[in-house]
Amino acid sequence: MSEEKFYNAKVKEEYLATIAYPATRQMANYVFKKAKKTELAYQKDIYEMNIEELKDVIKGLEASTIDSAYNYFFKLEYYIDWATKYRTTTINELAAITDKREWVSKCVASFRQPVYKREQILDMCKELDNYPDRAVLLALFEGIGGEGYSELLNLRSKDLTEKDGRYYATLYDKHGNSRTLEISEKLDEYLRKTDDETVYRNKNGKSESIRSSESLLVPSPFIFKKAARGKQEGALDLFFVQRKFTMFKELFETSFITPKRIINSGMLHHVNEIHQKQGFMTYDDWITIAEIFNTSIIKYNGEDTRNILTLKKKASEKKFKEVYGYKVVEKEIEKVQSQRI
Repeated sequence: MSEEKFYNAKVKEEYLATIAYPATRQMANYVFKKAKKTELAYQKDIYEMNIEELKDVIKGLEASTIDSAYNYFFKLEYYIDWATKYRTTTINELAAITDKREWVSKCVASFRQPVYKREQILDMCKELDNYPDRAVLLALFEGIGGEGYSELLNLRSKDLTEKDGRYYATLYDKHGNSRTLEISEKLDEYLRKTDDETVYRNKNGKSESIRSSESLLVPSPFIFKKAARGKQEGALDLFFVQRKFTMFKELFETSFITPKRIINSGMLHHVNEIHQKQGFMTYDDWITIAEIFNTSIIKYNGEDTRNILTLKKKASEKKFKEVYGYKVVEKEIEKVQSQRI
């Protein structure tokens, strides 16, 4: 018998069936799946929890902004209201809170950290009003980079392909070298919508000036386009990405979000994915991740190979265990010795 995706699944499925709009149902589905871990810890459904336990549920949802946490808050409040017939108390603890935004502000995930989970990256993407911003953040996390971010900036819509439900990007660096990388459906969507954009909403759509609220984008064969202001000659360069991260730091109120940390977080996400499936990492596993992120080539035992030293060092640090909840186990295979830290 397969494991149920929700705690007290029968009741939650009954509630989901009452939601008419697919997008709302999908969000409630996400909240219930993420809440399961906390419900298991307390051995009770959300509708039976006290205010402190509910705070742990919302913290466990790892919202990146107050707006996200606020939305999760109301999803839980509506569910608790609906579950009246199952509750042993008539009080909805969340409904009794007067200043809801102030309360949820204490539940927002802290981004003062060097490692970000994929769920956090996607949550941050939802808070970005422009598809180019979403695409930059997720692309770096999934391994698109190159010297001076050339793989990213050279992308064209014709470089994106789909086969048998899997998505790929053909990447070209500043030296003309190419490689093909499998990407997520979500990144494919963000890149295609970026290519279709004709205007950029300044200050994440919150500019107070009507005249400067939007910038026209200059038509280009590339997915990422220049804004029609300032110098128009020449191609986009690494400062395009750096400006994005300046905005990210302001929006998410942290100086900790940098391109390098997003790239490293993407690599560690792959470590976790592999480790969860087989319980250990092998030399070939490290190399696979290094290939995805196109790490530098070094000489090892007289042969050219990918540099995996930094990746292994990051995976061995205590922050990985704090984020993912376990220590990485490495298994050495006969005839192939891994690069040692």
